[in-house]
Amino acid sequence: MLKGKLKFFNQKSKFGFICDSTSSEEFYFRISDLNITKSQFENLSNLVFNFELEESKRGPKAVNITPLSSES
Repeated sequence: MLKGKLKFFNQKSKFGFICDSTSSEEFYFRISDLNITKSQFENLSNLVFNFELEESKRGPKAVNITPLSSES
């Protein structure tokens, strides 16, 4: 499992990028890959996430994205 923070999220198009805290690489994700509650969705930028990578046609993408905790 990797750990990272949200870099960007386009609410209209329902996609974003998450930045890996170890390598600083950014990975694409779709809203369907987020495992969050409605209240967590309103504070996406304050959350730290666990996530996994999966190969796609355009390279690795983040999947199984689950909040770890709020930023301290």
